[in-house]
Amino acid sequence: MAIQEIEVSSAQGTKGFAKKIDSGANRMVFDILQATQYQKPEESTVRELASNAVDSQREKTIAIDILQNDASPSKYFIQRDGDKYKDSNWDPSYYDLNYLDDKNNHVEIEYVENEGLGFCDVLTIKDFGVGIGDSRIEGIISLGYSTKRNNKAVLGAWGLGAKVALSMRSDYYSIETVHNGRRFIFNCYAYKTDFAIGPFDLITGKNNNYIELSDGTKAYYEDTNKKNFTKVSVFCKRYHRSNIRAAVKSQLLYFNNVMFNYKYEDTDEFESVDFLADVTYNSDNIIISKNNQFSKPHVIIVKGDDEFDTTGVCYGYIDFTQLEMENLRGNIGIKCPIRSTVRDEVSGEEKVLIDGVSVTPSRESVIWDDHTRQFLFKKLEGVVKEASELVAKELVEDDFLCWIDKCKSVLGSIDNSTTIGKMARLIDRSKLKPAFKSEPKLKYESINKVFWSYNLRIVSSYFDRNKKKTIVQREELKHWQRFKPDLVFYKTTSTSKYKDEYIIETMGPFTMIELEDIPKEFDISELEDTDNISDKALINYKKSYVERRNLVLKYLKSSKLFKSYEDIVVPDDWKTKLDKRDEKEKELSEYSELSPAELRKLENKIPIKFISYYHQHSYSADYNSRLFHFKMTDSKIPELQQSEDIIYYGHNLDDQKLCFAGHFFDKQRNPYGHLDYNTFNPNSNHENRYKFVKISNINKKYLHDFLHIDQFFEILIGNTVTMDIELINWHTARIINENLDKLEMFINFETFNSDCYDKYNKLIDFHKHYYASINWHTYSTYNMESQLMNYFNKSLDLQLFVRENNGDIDAISKKGLELFSINNLEDAKVIDIEIYDILQELLEYVEEVGPLLNNVTFLNSESHSISNEQELLVKEILKAKRLEIS
Repeated sequence: MAIQEIEVSSAQGTKGFAKKIDSGANRMVFDILQATQYQKPEESTVRELASNAVDSQREKTIAIDILQNDASPSKYFIQRDGDKYKDSNWDPSYYDLNYLDDKNNHVEIEYVENEGLGFCDVLTIKDFGVGIGDSRIEGIISLGYSTKRNNKAVLGAWGLGAKVALSMRSDYYSIETVHNGRRFIFNCYAYKTDFAIGPFDLITGKNNNYIELSDGTKAYYEDTNKKNFTKVSVFCKRYHRSNIRAAVKSQLLYFNNVMFNYKYEDTDEFESVDFLADVTYNSDNIIISKNNQFSKPHVIIVKGDDEFDTTGVCYGYIDFTQLEMENLRGNIGIKCPIRSTVRDEVSGEEKVLIDGVSVTPSRESVIWDDHTRQFLFKKLEGVVKEASELVAKELVEDDFLCWIDKCKSVLGSIDNSTTIGKMARLIDRSKLKPAFKSEPKLKYESINKVFWSYNLRIVSSYFDRNKKKTIVQREELKHWQRFKPDLVFYKTTSTSKYKDEYIIETMGPFTMIELEDIPKEFDISELEDTDNISDKALINYKKSYVERRNLVLKYLKSSKLFKSYEDIVVPDDWKTKLDKRDEKEKELSEYSELSPAELRKLENKIPIKFISYYHQHSYSADYNSRLFHFKMTDSKIPELQQSEDIIYYGHNLDDQKLCFAGHFFDKQRNPYGHLDYNTFNPNSNHENRYKFVKISNINKKYLHDFLHIDQFFEILIGNTVTMDIELINWHTARIINENLDKLEMFINFETFNSDCYDKYNKLIDFHKHYYASINWHTYSTYNMESQLMNYFNKSLDLQLFVRENNGDIDAISKKGLELFSINNLEDAKVIDIEIYDILQELLEYVEEVGPLLNNVTFLNSESHSISNEQELLVKEILKAKRLEIS
């Protein structure tokens, strides 16, 4: 925002002796204002020059609107006089519509890597705005000069940003500009400016024209037909490269119409760099986008007038300590204009034009003064209000049950990938109680409040073998999670087992709603004639409950999803079918009186032993009696043969292997308490589809389509050595486990490198899903450990060798023969190579910084927030080691 108070204070009282800059300190002051005030030279150079370029583009569109469309200058400017405002008022003579580029409205940022040492690289920022000419030539190379202080729609104002390129420590930077048919080139040094175009045009042989500056210096220019533009070239060293890329990505996330092209040292073509945030939500208060530069709420300096576009500069995280607030999270940009004021030159009275935050003259950071604190407090209050309104918009629904369904969907499954999910990290979701559009008195609260004085039950059924009949179960519904609006049946008469079973069979478990009597404590008959104020208030309170109860029934019945329990008609043939089913279940339950052999023969079953997991504290030399044991059961032969589960079988001699393999599928994987699997179901559709059974040799014929347990550990498929995929995944997770202590810095690393953070979490998810610790003394003998690991190590050696020698058939075959004594081996797969490569990439990243950063508490713990100072220190370490920051 341009219109702001540049002077910090206004002296009152006697005149006194005016301060001035000592003549001997001029160069020191120049250095401070142009270079040393910037603690982040790359970020500041990118931010300031890009902001100037965007401002020039904006100034062009304003001039066109005023000159061509007769817009009033007051739409964009205020009129203020005084020395510091003399160049900021609207001046139509500066613009020529013939030279204003109405086609190109973007800013081009380019970085070129060059060979050599020193300031060999070049950063250029080009705009197609109004150009630099006339009085601005002298002003642009002077400190404190600005044409923007009375402009409502641009970002600059201090008159220092154009010189920021000197903070990169090169001797000078270059400006090429065209203004109304005149081309100038300036080389700007710390204490002077050279004009690169001389008095003579060497091509035409004619004298060049010039503009004379106040000290008599002649600024020569060339005539040109080109449209106006300005290009600033900054000379950089090699170590600036990654910092410049990071600066563009962090500072210019929300700049519209800015392009960043990068040319690497070993390439001839520019590469387009995608850095702009993918904005998913934009309002007066906030910007929500898909970006990984900021993990917490951050300040975005915008122009301060809703009438203009939303280009904004990122100013880093909100300091909640300064606000005396609890730290909040969420990748949300809080839009803040710079505080804009007018101060009376005589009285010193200050008038606030636009409320906002205070910033330092370097514009590198926010000043956390009272103005900033008060403004951000108001902003955050606005965000909460906006969140409620946003939810309300998404929940506009005239149908009561459909409205409840939307409320459940929007409020019950919030995640960070949604706009509301990100806003929810800033606000208290419990405060969001959206109202039903057709009747605002009905709000989405707890299910007991919405359905006050109703009986809500979930109806399901099961066969009770002890009672030898199907039991209809009606459980009280206490939470929204199990409430399905499309399966709600309103009941006014008695229940019917047939009707319940029919609904369950044809539609699934459902919610039954009945209207209950109004509780006695809400009886107001004895208070109706009272004149007592408190009693009247109590009456109104109780009436409101009864009124809402009746409204719920009204809108429930009018919903298109409404279903009446009484309207359900059960077909006669279905009743017969249900009776036959119950009779059959009853007969089956009576089979328990038969001998096991008779029962198996009758039901076409075979006896099997399956692995059951349980906890056994006491030590035993028998590995079967520790965490696993075999349980006998009978299984239907057709069910086994048609099973889609992965079944491995073995015999008495295979006990060790079966128990060892079964360990990988104890999903609890808790050394202090394992699941007790007391039943065997070959078609359970459980997450664990693996089954390990022991059968007699005589019954092997029934499992000819399944695998012997040996093939769980070692398989030769074609010319590839491998093993079961679960064992492959376990070995991969085991290697991750061996290296987790080296990767702890990535636990809270999203702020610094989102790619590494995401890859680390991918490893963690993989590890959680597939890793199971093994005590080799418990589950098998040393021989089994040696056999398993020896096969794995040789196979991994071959798998990596095949990748490194891709296509070299002879070398691969020779290696396979060397490792396995098998001719013509072509490949091996015993590890998830994608996960393995991610692990190696992260280990390489932490190689130099891990010994330090793995021991930093705010990195190795998710519960710790990262302050701005801590973030900067870590980034400095990463930059020093040339590690990528994204």
